[in-house]
Amino acid sequence: MHLQEPTHAPRVLQFTVKVGALNKNKRLYHCSASLPNNTEMTLKPFSYSWDLEYNQLKRGEHFLPKTLQGKLPNNYFFSNYTTNMRNCSQRATEIQLYLNHIFLQNGVLTGAQYHKSLGLTEISNYLQTIASEQEKEFEQLFYVSQHFFEHEEANVPILRFRKSMQFTIDWRNDWQMDILIFGPNSKPWFKISKVDVSGARVKECRLVLKTMSDDTLISMEKDHSEFAASFIVKRFDKLGKANEWYKMSKVSSHYGKSLSVSPMDQSCTPITHKGNWNSPLSAFADTNGNTINVTKQSLLHSQKICVSLPEQSDVILYLALTVLAETLSPGSRV
Repeated sequence: MHLQEPTHAPRVLQFTVKVGALNKNKRLYHCSASLPNNTEMTLKPFSYSWDLEYNQLKRGEHFLPKTLQGKLPNNYFFSNYTTNMRNCSQRATEIQLYLNHIFLQNGVLTGAQYHKSLGLTEISNYLQTIASEQEKEFEQLFYVSQHFFEHEEANVPILRFRKSMQFTIDWRNDWQMDILIFGPNSKPWFKISKVDVSGARVKECRLVLKTMSDDTLISMEKDHSEFAASFIVKRFDKLGKANEWYKMSKVSSHYGKSLSVSPMDQSCTPITHKGNWNSPLSAFADTNGNTINVTKQSLLHSQKICVSLPEQSDVILYLALTVLAETLSPGSRV
């Protein structure tokens, strides 16, 4: 069977936002949406401009399920975001980031009520056509993600894509069921299982990252050789042998607690973790100049953790490291 990743990236909307005029003492933001050219797509390039109020974003979120909602720009009740141009420029940047993030999700592109709330009724049908195109391409990418290890020639198969990708981890501390990792089409691509490996004297478990068909890709096991809390990431070769890949540990210093990522093999690229557990923003950076951004949004009984991967990133590794960063955070029950 021939495993083929699409040679072109699914086209995504690109938004730009600038500070607009005042309308009845409310600040407007001038937004532009465009679709880049791609000769392999059936849709022609287009651009559309409209004016938007900040409160429209808040009202629009009510038309999206929790799994699709993004991180809205902060409200800043006690700051002037009407006539203070510095604040307005900051909000314009935040709105641009929000729109470029939220419209990556297929469910947002098909949400007619959400489009209406943002003032995009005129192009709602066009957005739904974009969603249909993207869905076909993401189905191909999903197939690759579930079978890459069967066809990869390398001894230790690695999943990489020729385009940037975004995954969302539906994190729940109760571990009553597997933790799902949703792909860019808002459907589950991977899952994390907690496996009980307790012995007679020690209550123990390990975490396993699997495909949706239960094929094991990575195992994350506690390292008892050090006093500090740490996990060893193991991935499997084609013969099923587990190879130690990286170790993630808690590190305490006079600056506070942080995370350390250490290669366990000379072939592994050095990686650093930036950020702390209390921050909604963190990142992994490697010595090749790649940065993998992680954002967290707290919901009522869970957290939504978004992982943005640049092209050619080791998808499975960084998903595993993101899971471990949350596992080692205060309050984790693993």
